[in-house]
Amino acid sequence: MPRFLRTGINSQAKQSIFRHTFIVAFSARLRCLFLGNYPAESRKGILGGSDRIAAVKGIVEAAGGTVNMVSFARGPFDFVVEMNLPTHEIMMGAMVTVRASGSITGAIYIELIDGDPFWEATRSIAGAFKLANA
Repeated sequence: MPRFLRTGINSQAKQSIFRHTFIVAFSARLRCLFLGNYPAESRKGILGGSDRIAAVKGIVEAAGGTVNMVSFARGPFDFVVEMNLPTHEIMMGAMVTVRASGSITGAIYIELIDGDPFWEATRSIAGAFKLANA
């Protein structure tokens, strides 16, 4: 266990934090949803036969990632992409690149996390937490 985790909180919380830190630090992928809209010019391209799904896969693969799903959507966004990328920085770089091209607008991304490790870490930390005035 790293030295910075050896003091200050109980051992169960230390183990959980170490396990969580290890998972985050050595996780192979950032799993996220990417949502956005097509401006008029992009819609014209789609009507003209432009393969948007192939374009999305090309960008994600160039960034070292994989595409799990691409879907057109009804509602506030025109499309949703579920993908895995190596890091947050790469996700943000891909988003800036695509936004700068003018081919999409209103782009956001949402990080997806596995629930079990999150709740395990939450319970461990909550068990070690004490209010300052308690």
